[in-house]
Amino acid sequence: MPSIRFVTIGLASVDTDLLVVPVFEGEPLPEAFPGLDTASGGEIARALASGEIRGRLFEFFVTPASGGWKAGRIAVAGAGKAGDFDTERLRKLATAAALLARGRRLARVRN
Repeated sequence: MPSIRFVTIGLASVDTDLLVVPVFEGEPLPEAFPGLDTASGGEIARALASGEIRGRLFEFFVTPASGGWKAGRIAVAGAGKAGDFDTERLRKLATAAALLARGRRLARVRN
């Protein structure tokens, strides 16, 4: 059974197959998570600029992690509007991330 955990340490230190980072609609992701775009080799900034990442609920963007990060992949998960976010939405987003990981046969997931 895959392991899902919520962590509060620095993102670069999380040793996992898939690191899930939530983003809200209209939130500037790179400022909220310093180093995240660098770890993606610029792919997150490119996807934000092209509109591929918008923060819409249950949208996922997955990219390999590099640059000394312990995670194998980074998933930017759309969390919808910040004002609508609550523990129920968090639970559903974590479930969607687990299903994404399961489909890719990734055993370790961190939110």
